[in-house]
Amino acid sequence: MTETSENPPLLRSRGRPRKDGTPAQPRKLRSEWAKPVRRAQTTSASPKAVVHIPISDILISSRRRSLDRARVKALAQSIREIGLQTLITIGDANGMATHLIAGHHRIEAAKLLSWEKIPCFIVKMDELARQLWEIDENLCRAELNELERGEHLAARKAIYEQLHPETRNVNERGGPGRGNKTAAESASVSFTADTATKTGLSERTIQQSIHRAEHIAPEVRDAIRDMPEIANKGVELDALAQMSPDRQATAVATVKSGDAPNIRAVAASGPRNVEAEPS
Repeated sequence: MTETSENPPLLRSRGRPRKDGTPAQPRKLRSEWAKPVRRAQTTSASPKAVVHIPISDILISSRRRSLDRARVKALAQSIREIGLQTLITIGDANGMATHLIAGHHRIEAAKLLSWEKIPCFIVKMDELARQLWEIDENLCRAELNELERGEHLAARKAIYEQLHPETRNVNERGGPGRGNKTAAESASVSFTADTATKTGLSERTIQQSIHRAEHIAPEVRDAIRDMPEIANKGVELDALAQMSPDRQATAVATVKSGDAPNIRAVAASGPRNVEAEPS
C-alpha cells in the first residue's frame, strides 16, 4: 500500500488484543520515550531563598537578649552531631542585605565549629517587623527569666501598636468587648489577644509581666539581671514594681549587701507606691 496523507503508517501494537475485543494500545514512538522532567528552580525572588553566606559578612545589630555562652556551646555540640536543623534568617526591607533577623546563638555556635559560611533564609522585612520577629522568637523558643519576658512583652506591645495603631485604644481598655469600638478596632486583634495566641501565655500573665517591666526603673532592671533570686521570681518583681524608683535601687542594694533576705522583706518595712500597683 502506498503511503499518503490519508493512509498514515500503522504503529505496531503492544501485544495481543484485549479480552473485550478492543485492540491493544499502540507502542509509543522511540522519540517519545523518557522525556526529561523539568525541575522547579528556586531563585532569590522566592519568598524564602536559601543561600550560603560568609559569617563575616552578616551584620549583627544590638540584640534584646544577651548571649548565653552555655547555650552556644550546647548548640555547637548539637550542630556537630546532627547538623544545623533551623537556618538563620537575614534580610532587610529590600530583601537583599545581610542584616541578621534571627539566629544569633546559631551563628556563634557555627563560629565555635570554625564554619566560614552558614546557610540562611533571605526575607524581605522592614525594621519594625524584624524587631517583632526577634522578640517572638525569643518568647517562643528561648529560656527567658521573668524579667526578660516582661521586657520582651513590653517591647512587643510598643512595636505592635506602631504597626497596628487602631488597636491602641482596645489595648488600653484591656481587650475587645469593653467600651465602644470603631469598625477598625472591631476588625483588629488586641495586643494581648494576639500575643496570647502566638506565645501560649494567658492574657493575665502578659499584662502582669508588662506591668513589672514598665514600673521597674531601667537602671534597676540592669542591676538585677545577674540576680536570679529577684529577676526570675514574679513575686519579687511585683514587690519591686510597687516601690518608687529611688526606693527600688535602695531595696536591691539592701538585698545585695545581705541586710535583707529579699525584696519582699524590704517592701514590708516601708510604704508602697500605690500608683505603681497593677490594676
